[in-house]
Amino acid sequence: MAHAMTITHYLSPTGQPLGAGEQFRLLEIALRAMDAVAYATPGSAFYWTIVATLRDAGYDPDAVRDQGGHLLQTWLLTQQRLLSSALYLLPGGATLYVTGGHEQIIPRCTVALGGELPSVAAAASFLSQPAQLIALAIREFSSLPADLERDELELELTLVGFVVIELAR
Repeated sequence: MAHAMTITHYLSPTGQPLGAGEQFRLLEIALRAMDAVAYATPGSAFYWTIVATLRDAGYDPDAVRDQGGHLLQTWLLTQQRLLSSALYLLPGGATLYVTGGHEQIIPRCTVALGGELPSVAAAASFLSQPAQLIALAIREFSSLPADLERDELELELTLVGFVVIELAR
């Protein structure tokens, strides 16, 4: 099995600690962005960390993911694009859930919840120790987008927050 990971902090786009409800929202976005069918392999440590964290908090990860609507499409993390996303159909529209390295996500965002959109450098300063800063973002659509090309969908995102993860030593 890959190295175990631990989520050590949940942060707003401005770097402030988040409460329980906001923490759940970040876990929900991460889970949906990494569809279980695509990532249910022993080597996907971040996915399994999200699943374990939800279970430890008393949530059923399958129920959390299914409440997001009907999964239409997923795009996997690649060497060239260190982010993953999934498009879910909802009554009255669709939502794209995106997770990945802050360096990849922030440039694709146009707005941040609860404050100003941080620069990549400003977000990196949220880390006080060696760790990974994972950004979580969404894009909501009032109807199903006509163009389902990844390059078009993963733009104009709303930054929702960050999780800080560390490898277990």
